[in-house]
Amino acid sequence: MDVPDEDISNDDFPEAPRLGECDPKLIKDVETLVKKFACVKSKTTNKQQLRLIRELKFLLYRNAMSDSWEWKSDVHKLWFDLSTPYLDITMSEQDYLIEFMDKWSRLRRKNQENEAVWNRAKQKAAPALLSGKPQALQDTAKLCREWALKNKKDGVFNLGGKQVEWVVPGVNSQVGGFRYLNLLVNLKVIKLTQRAKAHVRTNQWRYLLND
Repeated sequence: MDVPDEDISNDDFPEAPRLGECDPKLIKDVETLVKKFACVKSKTTNKQQLRLIRELKFLLYRNAMSDSWEWKSDVHKLWFDLSTPYLDITMSEQDYLIEFMDKWSRLRRKNQENEAVWNRAKQKAAPALLSGKPQALQDTAKLCREWALKNKKDGVFNLGGKQVEWVVPGVNSQVGGFRYLNLLVNLKVIKLTQRAKAHVRTNQWRYLLND
């Protein structure tokens, strides 16, 4: 499902304080993301910074906070310290911080609509057919059901593994997202009706259950 190329709106949220003053769980989540997207080989700075910023923006949104210069600087310090062995030695920490801030201001996240759908889906019970199945599989089914309800097209909806990864707890990669979708196919919860093409960026599915 293509979604608007818009940044997550958080203008009404309070600014995040210095990282060390945040809730311990938020600090832990930041540290996990920084470790995940720190550079582990040279010439990957741009890719890793962009991936990190996408997730940090989303993390702030989920915690009802807007970014602040101080908070972003603290996070960047963590990233820089871990990435230093693989960075360009002709660039200073301040140079990388400027790049980071510039990317942050320009980057737009395309997952706003998917997050809104997930926020509705997670409030509902999982399909009875999936009772006793792993939580992430139940949650993926709830996401599929909610997309089907939203679209109102005989249960047809578009969804990709990356979208599942972005919002379903316990799904840690795009490959994992597709794995859960394919498991739901095997359980006859959903059916693949059309594979992604050049003009359709995600697979098309049909939700098959009535609950």
